Amino acid sequence: MRQFDVFPNPSPRTSGIIPYVVVLQSHLLAAARLTIVAPLLPQDGRSGFTLTSVAVRFSGGDYVLLVD
Repeated sequence: MRQFDVFPNPSPRTSGIIPYVVVLQSHLLAAARLTIVAPLLPQDGRSGFTLTSVAVRFSGGDYVLLVD
């Protein structure tokens, strides 16, 4: 896993709202037992932007990367 890789959300409970997660942690910290990820939500006009969110285009769609 490398920093900024995108994966399908493995959680059945939230994958309908948050289809993808983005790896934020650097691959240089691979020895860590946890991986830091952030949700990638479809940009549908309802997803609010914050000072730390980023607009992203992925796989032909527009998304909001929420890093709060």
